[in-house]
Amino acid sequence: MVYLAIGAAFAFAASVSLHRGGALLLAITTLLTTVALLVRALWEVDAASQTGGPFGFPVLLAIVPPPVTAGVIQWVGSIKSSRGAQWLTGMLAWILTLVPIGLIALMVN
Repeated sequence: MVYLAIGAAFAFAASVSLHRGGALLLAITTLLTTVALLVRALWEVDAASQTGGPFGFPVLLAIVPPPVTAGVIQWVGSIKSSRGAQWLTGMLAWILTLVPIGLIALMVN
C-alpha cells in the first residue's frame, strides 16, 4: 500500500511539474522520487538481510516505476491532455510496473 500511495503522490507531482516547469522540472521530480525510493529500498534490504527475507523487490520498486511513470506523463502531456488525464495514466503506469516486478521478485526469491 505504501508504494501505491507514493505512486499517487508522484503521479500528481509529476503532472504538475510538467505543466509548470516543463521537462526539466519533471526530470528533477523523477530523480528526487527515485533517490527517496532507493533510500527506502536500501533500508528495507538491510532489514530483510537481518531476517533472511527477500531483497531484490524493494530495489526494483525504487528504480523502475518513477522513470516509466514520468515517460508516460511526458507522452500524455505532449498530446495536450489535461493534468487529470496525465495523473490517471501516470497512476496506471505505476500500477502496471508493480505487477511484473512483483512476479519477477516472486520467481527470483
